[in-house]
Amino acid sequence: MAQIPAYFIQDLLNRIDLVDLVQSRVPIKKKGANYHGLCPFHHEKTPSFTVSAPKQFYHCFGCGAHGNAIGFVMELDRLNFVEAVEELARQLGLDVPREGEGEKGPRPQYDALYALMQQAAVFYERQLREHPDKNRAVEYLKRRGLTGQTAKAFGLGFAPPQWDALLRDLNPSPQQLELLQQAGLLSQSDKSQGYDRFRDRIIFPIRDKRGRVIGLGGRIIDQGEPKYLNSPETPIFHKGKTLYGLFEAKQKLHTFVRMMVVEGYMDVVMLAQAGIHYAVATLGTATTAEHLRLLKQECHEILFCFDGDKAGREAASRALKVCLPFMTGELDIRFLFLPEGEDPDSLVQQEGKAAFEKRLNQETLSFYDFMLRQVGEGLDLNSLSGKARWVLQFKPYWQALPEGPFKNFVLDSLARRFGLSFEQMQRQLETASVEEQTSFLEQQLSLEEKAVALLIQNPGLAQTLPETMQMERTPVLEKLIRACQVQPFKNAGQAIEFFRGQAEFVLLNQLASHPYPSLIENVQEEWAAVLAKLSSNREEDLNALLEASKQRELSASEKQKLLQLLQSETSLGSKR
Repeated sequence: MAQIPAYFIQDLLNRIDLVDLVQSRVPIKKKGANYHGLCPFHHEKTPSFTVSAPKQFYHCFGCGAHGNAIGFVMELDRLNFVEAVEELARQLGLDVPREGEGEKGPRPQYDALYALMQQAAVFYERQLREHPDKNRAVEYLKRRGLTGQTAKAFGLGFAPPQWDALLRDLNPSPQQLELLQQAGLLSQSDKSQGYDRFRDRIIFPIRDKRGRVIGLGGRIIDQGEPKYLNSPETPIFHKGKTLYGLFEAKQKLHTFVRMMVVEGYMDVVMLAQAGIHYAVATLGTATTAEHLRLLKQECHEILFCFDGDKAGREAASRALKVCLPFMTGELDIRFLFLPEGEDPDSLVQQEGKAAFEKRLNQETLSFYDFMLRQVGEGLDLNSLSGKARWVLQFKPYWQALPEGPFKNFVLDSLARRFGLSFEQMQRQLETASVEEQTSFLEQQLSLEEKAVALLIQNPGLAQTLPETMQMERTPVLEKLIRACQVQPFKNAGQAIEFFRGQAEFVLLNQLASHPYPSLIENVQEEWAAVLAKLSSNREEDLNALLEASKQRELSASEKQKLLQLLQSETSLGSKR
């Protein structure tokens, strides 16, 4: 099947001007560095839609829509990718060339990947019934209180302890072996064709809304790290836009009054076993805007249920910030914190469905109350200085709230709380300094995400990467650096398009519209500072692992990381 050459797509994006394209369809006006207007993708009365000419990227702070020129046409006109490219080419008077699949590398074989993931899920489910070591897995599930009926409903399985159990069962051809690696079912070392990624674990198939297996989660049976292991990002599996248990929930309840977000696979499974069929879990990652959009399609009440420990409170804080742009008045978002040392799995087994749901109805915090508690933690609101500090800390939250009934309610409530008029409170909150906004936004990004956000929005930074700097790079950052060094990307829109259809696309698309880099006064200095910190982290990790190896036997994952760090150190020495 012929496809559109990558060089033509990049050339198309180089020729098209996103501002002109959007202005031909939506009224926008220049305000500061960007253009602003009413979002064409959702109903709003106050503009929250922005277009960046330098980045050739659009973003809506109300509904979260974002993308480049191709994405804009796809979303506005409901076109697929090829149709959008053809439409833009038509506007420029260009003919769209085609090339054979083999000339620029094979396209992702989505149907084959879905079929392969289904085969793997069936294999692991069969091992839970037939493998000689199955009793260890079965006894573990029984100790956790799980019934065979529930295990069957969720398709749970067992990954045997052997290194190549799945590999031997599938007996793949060279082409299938490549697909196994692409699907994240195999890990690979320099000395082998690959080995099973999941070993000696309980397997949880992860399904999309259509019921197709798109990834796997594995929980270790005995002691060891990591306790949970997920499939990596693949062409069909993206953690940031997938919720575990959503498909199974929809099989039981066709419509939802509310949905509950919990932290683990077992939480979802055990709640369902108790008769609570509206729980879903994020997949080892923080709640994202994509998760919120999925939930919003199903119901108008979302309840976040977190453990009462420090990690649970931090997860709730991150979720709160992600939810801010969605608080238009349409959603009722609430938070529940469980007693210290408890999680939904343990608690629902102890007290049953009725008592657990009583907690949901009586002990939750409204979004407003949790937001006020989060901002005011540690402050004395009886003092003038405490009130002033609270207002300063609340400004970034206020800026992130979309216009609408909820924001008006917050303003009116705060005015009465602080003894100010509506207008006085509004004046206090309407202006937040660049430093305040930057600090708030930086807190939402990890160090690597900062580096990726800076680079995807400023691709030229890749040319200033010191050759001798050995920093901790994840595959996403490494791949982005290489792409930006080889490809002449002029803006974020072109850089994003290079990754369309690849596993990194969703994350990069989100970070391309993140406001953090835009608020940095000197991007070059910030880039150098982030790289230096990444390099420092690498040195700290290396020293910590070397010291730990003197005291104890390292785990398999620690040994693998130490080997990688030592190999990069050897590479650094050769460059010097």
